[in-house]
Amino acid sequence: MVLLFAIGLVFGIVCGYAWATRKRKPPFLLQLEYWVYLPGEAMPPQDETMTRLIDSGAIGAPEALLFSDVRLHVALVLRSKNAHVFRPDLLAPYVDATPEQLATLAAAKSLAKIRFLSEQPVSDRRYLRFLPQLARTVAALGDGSLVYDPVGERLLSPEALRKGDPGPNVRWVAAPSGGHVETLGLKKVGLGEIRTYPIPADERWIATEVVELVAAEAWKKGELSPSVDVHAFEDRFRIDLTVEKDGVASARIHRIQAI
Repeated sequence: MVLLFAIGLVFGIVCGYAWATRKRKPPFLLQLEYWVYLPGEAMPPQDETMTRLIDSGAIGAPEALLFSDVRLHVALVLRSKNAHVFRPDLLAPYVDATPEQLATLAAAKSLAKIRFLSEQPVSDRRYLRFLPQLARTVAALGDGSLVYDPVGERLLSPEALRKGDPGPNVRWVAAPSGGHVETLGLKKVGLGEIRTYPIPADERWIATEVVELVAAEAWKKGELSPSVDVHAFEDRFRIDLTVEKDGVASARIHRIQAI
């Protein structure tokens, strides 16, 4: 009897440890967001915005339905109450702002925050067509000339959104010894961002090109494959991805030698 109890106790401990240390799947999160900087303190009326969007042919009836979607959030943020968001180059250290853009930010009195957020996978990509056109139209009606993409951490002109969101931003992050390549923006299609393990500085351009190719393919397909082969700089590479607990896909890049 004692032996059976001991076996049961050990079994329970093993099962408990396995449960506590199991690899949990990161929660799903899809986020697309734009901050449209405006010179005034009022947002264009919603009816006028919708009319302009539809009459211009920028969106169709399926996209227009997103106006009433609970996952869509549109709000006016005043500079007088939230001055810090009018310096995105200070919020995100790798955001480059030109003198002209800094002047536009300094003159802005408000911003229209346009966000689509979902904690569940979506059935279509209407939001990817709708939000960029909504941001462009708000900018046009509100005399705005600058948009911040907080997910991709970059400043854009409204015209840059004419064909939709520009996709993931891929950047090199330098370190005292080497650095790494990372994406910003795959979250817009519900995917984890890619971040390479530390690599030597002299491999920066190759690694950046490889990650750009993999990110573009993931954006197109809507999924991150565990292993992807790409061609870059007249050579062939394989990138192996491991999704970590924080949702980031850690990447190892291997050069595939020809036989």
